[in-house]
Amino acid sequence: CRERARAGIAAMATTAWATRWAGVRGLVFGCNPVSLSSAVRTGLPGGRGMTAAGLTIEGATALRPLSSSPSCSPRPVAKVLFDSECKLCMSEISILQKRDKAPGAGHMEFIDIADDSFDPTAHSGVAYKSAMSTMHVLLPDDTVLTGAAAMRHMYTLSGGAVFGTLSRILSIPGIDPIANAFYGIWARHRLSITGRPELDELIRLRVERTTANGEACDATTGGPKA
Repeated sequence: CRERARAGIAAMATTAWATRWAGVRGLVFGCNPVSLSSAVRTGLPGGRGMTAAGLTIEGATALRPLSSSPSCSPRPVAKVLFDSECKLCMSEISILQKRDKAPGAGHMEFIDIADDSFDPTAHSGVAYKSAMSTMHVLLPDDTVLTGAAAMRHMYTLSGGAVFGTLSRILSIPGIDPIANAFYGIWARHRLSITGRPELDELIRLRVERTTANGEACDATTGGPKA
């Protein structure tokens, strides 16, 4: 009887833990928690079942993890616009992308503005020319972060020793004007530093490519014509 009582207490404790975890998944990822009656299994003497928190705990010998159904995949909480043709930029973006694929991550969606199919209307109206001029991070409510604010948000989501430290530095009161001034210098000269044509020439080449493919491209912004 004592063994059965201890097993019952353990089953209820396990169920409570699993219920809370399912709730957290629902709040964080915006999805429906999985069915715990099939996700939580705990061994009970004699193979008898019992009910705890309204869930049937059947006799078994293992605890299986909660299902990772596609409906519960993390939803991106920010879009990061990046230029894949900038080798120096990609050294950082590649690290951020790898960190974002780690377990428990999945906070950012990376959008390549160098792709001729980049459409401003799908990304809070940010045109190619604007995206090439400064860092942009887009939030789900269509808030557009640029410069230091964009980098701070991106580094905060990534976390870790290096990016977490950068995030804290960029969170120092009054640092935004200084950070934006230094970043502005880099943004104005990054094309020549990396051996690429000036922005107006890149837009002209983009217009030629898209026109040749039968698409209309705005010669001013580099994006599709309305």
